[in-house]
Amino acid sequence: MNEKILVVDNQPLMLRLMSNFLGKKGYEVKTAPDSMTALAVLADFVPDVMFVDMVMPHISGDKLCRIVRSMPELKNVCIVILSAIAAEENIDCASFGANACIAKGPFRDIEQHISRLLTARNNKEDLLSSGIAGLESIYQREITKELLGSRKHFEVVLGNISEGIVECTGEGRIVYVNAAGAAILGSREEKILVADFFDFFAESMRQEVAHAFAGLGEHPIALGEETVLLLKGRRVALNVLPIVDAGQRTAIVIIQDITGRKAAEEKLESYRDHLEKMVVARTAELSQKNEQLRAEIRERHSAEERMGEAQREWERTFDAVDDIVALQDASLRLTRVNKATCRILRKTEAELVGRYCYEVFRGAGEPCPGCMEHFASPARKSYSQEIVHPELGRTFLLTATPVMDDQGRISGVTHFAKDISEQKKLEFQLIQAQKMEAIGTLAGGIAHDFNNILAAVVGYTELAMLDLQQDMPVYAKLEEVTRAGKRARDLVAQILTFSRHSEAKREPLELRSIVKEAMKLLRASLPSTVEMKQEISDQPCWALADPVQIHQVLMNLCINASQAMRGRGGLLVITLAPEEIDESRAALNPDLRPGVYVHLGVRDTGQGMGQEVVGRIFEPFFTTKQSGEGTGMGLAVVHGIVKSHHGAIEVASQPGQGTVFDLYFPCITETGELGESRADSPMSRGTERILFVDDEPALAELGKQALGSLGYQVESHGDSRAAWARFVAAPDTFDLVITDLTMPGMTGAQLAEKILALRPAIPVILTTGYSDILTEEEARELGVHEYLLKPFSTARLAEVVRRTLDADGH
Repeated sequence: MNEKILVVDNQPLMLRLMSNFLGKKGYEVKTAPDSMTALAVLADFVPDVMFVDMVMPHISGDKLCRIVRSMPELKNVCIVILSAIAAEENIDCASFGANACIAKGPFRDIEQHISRLLTARNNKEDLLSSGIAGLESIYQREITKELLGSRKHFEVVLGNISEGIVECTGEGRIVYVNAAGAAILGSREEKILVADFFDFFAESMRQEVAHAFAGLGEHPIALGEETVLLLKGRRVALNVLPIVDAGQRTAIVIIQDITGRKAAEEKLESYRDHLEKMVVARTAELSQKNEQLRAEIRERHSAEERMGEAQREWERTFDAVDDIVALQDASLRLTRVNKATCRILRKTEAELVGRYCYEVFRGAGEPCPGCMEHFASPARKSYSQEIVHPELGRTFLLTATPVMDDQGRISGVTHFAKDISEQKKLEFQLIQAQKMEAIGTLAGGIAHDFNNILAAVVGYTELAMLDLQQDMPVYAKLEEVTRAGKRARDLVAQILTFSRHSEAKREPLELRSIVKEAMKLLRASLPSTVEMKQEISDQPCWALADPVQIHQVLMNLCINASQAMRGRGGLLVITLAPEEIDESRAALNPDLRPGVYVHLGVRDTGQGMGQEVVGRIFEPFFTTKQSGEGTGMGLAVVHGIVKSHHGAIEVASQPGQGTVFDLYFPCITETGELGESRADSPMSRGTERILFVDDEPALAELGKQALGSLGYQVESHGDSRAAWARFVAAPDTFDLVITDLTMPGMTGAQLAEKILALRPAIPVILTTGYSDILTEEEARELGVHEYLLKPFSTARLAEVVRRTLDADGH
């Protein structure tokens, strides 16, 4: 399909040359002698390329470009300016939507430039990057410069006068409008051009205006002074000046918004009539003049008193408002402020009045972006925005409302500012709480599946170890597998505790083992530029604590320390030792009491903190990290854990000298080693019959093998409904039921409830990797004897099974 080209030029010879040249090249060419004709052609002809002359009657080339660019169906057309004037003045054609510019010179040169431009367009090249084509073929003309200078002068004058200037064709089509005219007509220039001038008037008045235009002769006419003429809801006066140029009749229309003036005239006329009536009345009632005068004086005094009281009431109301209220003049200088403004901004009224609002509220040297433009717009409505006061550090919701005079001009601005710092803080806390809730939901889902996997890994590894001698090399390797599985189990517990899906359980704990284990994990995650050093005492360091939370505290502090040394590296020192606190030392910290504590210290050589930051580091959501690096919850959680252990936390830091955290946990005297049964301890055995149910086939088989190796008679099922059917068929066959909680079809809780309803005396053990639908207390209320969390070791399973059976009398 041949591409389409539209040529717009007021020179007929140029149109013929262009049509002939482009037609020979195979293009479908249409021409237009002016912009009005071009717009008519574009109604049913969508060109690929437009060549537009710059200087044309009525609507110039640059305005035609803007109109075309405002039409969505023509957004992809390539517009090329053909103009010697545009080239001589080096006009920025891109500013009004043109893609290229060719200087008018000898037509053979123009042909070459057009050919190169069309080739470059087909190659998707940037047409403006090569500048104005053909510039070398023209010469500067002083008369052109003088004419262009005059044109610019008149454009500046017309663009800045307050009256609207509109040029219309004889049919009423608008071909020119200045800025004031566009504002009065209530639209942008490109939308107004070629529109019907009469359509902008109230429907009932369009015929009157059109009739006046139709009868326009050689002399100007005036409309709207004697009769009401409404344009966009405003009363206007029109001065219509006829122009005849080259046989074409056009009209220049000067539009004046006389709404305010007419209202004032009507008010003055009304007042004049009123005065005349008063004179007549007073002449006719001369005998009553003195009494009426005294009555007026009394009324005036009363009105003045009422006005004074109203003024005082306004003053009281103004100063009673607890938020910032400030009045400004049209130049945005403060003229009046209420008492709350002085109190909140910590300045006197004398210090505030006369200053610009953007100086007072923003600490800026110029108006806020978009402020003046907003008030200069025709709407002139109130607008609001949030600002942060640079000195107070507080967030305010500021609302600015323009005050208009009788002529519709802005005479001042009223500012209302409300301190919303606490509201913003609460909104932020809500967002953070929602994030924590999402983390908790994710953690619960991970815990269930991951603990099931860990149960299989740890369980089968322990089964394999039962078949090996302890002195075999592979035995030691399998021990590492079980230890890794237990660390993974503790990691899941740590995630659940952090997300509040698991309650902390404190027990006598030797902190030295926890610290050493944490150091192994940390060493692999810290950058090589951070040197880590341990100073752990040889003396016992027992405390009543939750191992997961102590691990969390230590990891949190050490990771913070490494981030403080990021980039330049440094030294991280972890110390642990018992320490006796006497009365004088305890007096320095209200959380300490005289006695023996386990002292855990974390020291780094990082960038350190100022005292203002140190005073806030334990606040929830407070963080000094960059956006996206922290939640502001880490040290708040650390502080909460230490306090919940009846301990104390101290911090010392200075900028450039690193940071030291000292944690104190009450020391206990127990020194016995607690925890799961050692691998070499004999496990409890038995011969009872056990029904083992788990929807994970690997775990069902693991339970059967593990308990079977201890002498029990085990029947395993991977389907809870099949297990129920088996139990119903022979309820007295089994001495114990072990079932997983989360299973499809029938949950472990439902299975346990059915089994206990059929045989209330049978003991039931419930296992789960994680559940947020049934707690241990709720399980015991159902009649469940034991609640066993995965992953569990074979020794732990043997211990719970034996204890349950013995309690039942087996």
